[in-house]
Amino acid sequence: MRKKRKNNNILKFLTIIIILIILGILYFRTLKSPVDKNDTTKIEVQIDDGTSSIKIAKILKSHNLIKNDKYFLYYAKTNNLSNLKSGVYEFSKSQSLEEILKSLNTGGRPIGEKVTIKEGYSIKQIAELLEEKGLVNKEFFIELTENKANFSDKFTFLQDESIQSLEGFMYPETYFIPKGTSETEIISMFLSQTQKIFDENSVLSNINDINPNIQNLNNLITLASIVEKESADNSERDIIAGIFINRLTNSIPLQSCVTVEYVLGIHKQRLSYEDTQVQSPYNTYINAGLPPTPICTPTISSINAVKNYKRTDYLFFVAKQDGSHVFSRTYDEHLKATKDIYGEY
Repeated sequence: MRKKRKNNNILKFLTIIIILIILGILYFRTLKSPVDKNDTTKIEVQIDDGTSSIKIAKILKSHNLIKNDKYFLYYAKTNNLSNLKSGVYEFSKSQSLEEILKSLNTGGRPIGEKVTIKEGYSIKQIAELLEEKGLVNKEFFIELTENKANFSDKFTFLQDESIQSLEGFMYPETYFIPKGTSETEIISMFLSQTQKIFDENSVLSNINDINPNIQNLNNLITLASIVEKESADNSERDIIAGIFINRLTNSIPLQSCVTVEYVLGIHKQRLSYEDTQVQSPYNTYINAGLPPTPICTPTISSINAVKNYKRTDYLFFVAKQDGSHVFSRTYDEHLKATKDIYGEY
C-alpha cells in the first residue's frame, strides 16, 4: 500500500514536471511570435552606431515590436543572430522575433537625410536641393565645386587635365546624409559614387578611340550631359549622340536647346530667337563645338551612348509631344517634321 502511494506521488510529480515543460515551451513559443500578426503598420526604428544589444532590445520593446527584451537577447545569442547592425529600419507588429532579428543582422538603410539627385541635375540644382534640406550653404557648396583641386588627390578621374570643375561628376543616386556632414564631405560622397560607376563601367578606357571630336574625359562627359538632357529614352540616346558627333565632324553648331536652358537657368517648351542669341560660351547656337564643361551629371546610359554612338547620316532631330524624336538628314526634312509636330516652325 505504501509502495503504491509512493508510485502515485512520483507519477503526480512527473505529470507536474511535464505540464510545466509544456507550458514553458508554449510560453517561449509565444515570445517568438508576432505581437499582433494582423497589424502591418510600419514603425520606423533608428539604431545608431555603437548602440548595445541591451539598448536595442529596449528600443524594440518600447515600440511594442517584441514581447520580452530579455528573451530577445537570449534568442539572438543562441541562434547566432547577435550581430546587430546600425541603420534605419521599418518593422511592424506582424513580424516574428526571428524576422526582426534577421533584419537587424542584415542591416537597415543608412542613417541620415534622404537626398535623391535626379538624372540631369546641375550643380546649382543639387546645391539648392541640399540647402532646402538644411544640409549645406548653397554658395559655399558651389564655390567648392568650382575648384577640382579640392578633391583631385582622392579621385583618379579628376586627375584628367581636361576637367575644369565638378559639374557633371556628381552621380545621380539616392544618398543618406547625416546632419552635420560638411559640404566637403558631402561632395566627396557624391564623387565616390561617380568613381565607383566609372570604375565598374571602364568609363576612362579607350576615350581617344571614340571619335576625333571626343579626345578626353571632359569631351565625353560634356557630350553625354547634353544627350542626357535631350532624351529620356535610352533607345534613342546613341542616335542623338551620333547626330551631335556628325555635326561636330561637319563643323555645324550643335544648336542644342538644353545648352541654352543651362545658361537661362530655366526649362522652356520652345526657345525664342532671342533665347538662342544669349551670349555665353555654353550657347551652342552661336558657338561651334562643345561647351566648356558638362551642363549636368549624365547617367552611365548617356555616357555609354556617346562611347558607342550610332553611325547614321542624320543631322537633325525634333522632339515629339511624347518625348520621343523624329530624326532628319536634311534641313528641309527637319522643317517638315517640325511643322508636322507643332504646326509651325
